Amino acid sequence: LEGTQQTDSCEMDPASELEAKDKMDEWGLSVVGWYHSHPTFKPNPSQKDIENQENYQALFHDKEAKTAPFVAFIFSPYDIRLPSKKSAVECWTVKGNEPMRTRTKNTGGPNQLPSEDTKQAMSELIDNISTNERIQLTELWRPFTYLNGLEPEGGPCTKLAKL
Repeated sequence: LEGTQQTDSCEMDPASELEAKDKMDEWGLSVVGWYHSHPTFKPNPSQKDIENQENYQALFHDKEAKTAPFVAFIFSPYDIRLPSKKSAVECWTVKGNEPMRTRTKNTGGPNQLPSEDTKQAMSELIDNISTNERIQLTELWRPFTYLNGLEPEGGPCTKLAKL
């Protein structure tokens, strides 16, 4: 990833994007959307996010079905202003150069475990990332667990406990 002078912008390395596409083709998968994180701030789409989404929707537009089945997700896992440990998530598409929120349904729950296939895929991804690029899960996320209004409550919370 290469950042800009701003603290709220980065771009995916084009070589990594092509590598990911090649892997998906190899596995017989189709792209239906993309996601990224705003790790420490709100998951509001930036102008660059909107431009990227417009480009993806145009690229994946299905002329026969007259649809652009391509969604965007932004996750905000480590914003210390979150009222609880639950990450903020936005799901959206673009219409007329404006982000349009998409309603999402939480089909899982805090006690639902990922499937064995999902765990295996996650394990393979983790194994291919060098150690210095990994999030250190034992690091402190914030010195409190949740917000009660504007008041922090509960003990310190690590990144692992937050997950």
